[in-house]
Amino acid sequence: MTIGFLQVGGALIGIDFEQLISERIGLSAGFGIVAYGASIHYHLKPSIKSSSVALNYWHQGLGDSYVQGVVGPTFVFRFKKLSFQLGFGTVLDKNEEYFYDNFSDEDNFKILFSVGVTL
Repeated sequence: MTIGFLQVGGALIGIDFEQLISERIGLSAGFGIVAYGASIHYHLKPSIKSSSVALNYWHQGLGDSYVQGVVGPTFVFRFKKLSFQLGFGTVLDKNEEYFYDNFSDEDNFKILFSVGVTL
């Protein structure tokens, strides 16, 4: 379990749960303040507490606050109890009304990152 800033879908504060389904493959899902997400991880060592490469889906916003759905890879660096995630993604779906007011149509590339504490 990881709790952090921009965790699971870019939530302001989020929490995710991961379960290994084989020696190095894990599935995670979580939720936070107006976001949720899911990932499949490949761990560099046969341990759930090791660093991993993940393929993620981040759903940012709910209901009227929905902004976008993003998919992309990240590297999840775990050191002791700290977790740092950095990668990139592409927008699958977006709230046209929000994007019309705030971003150009070409703004489909996103930097994905989060910082958290692993429990």
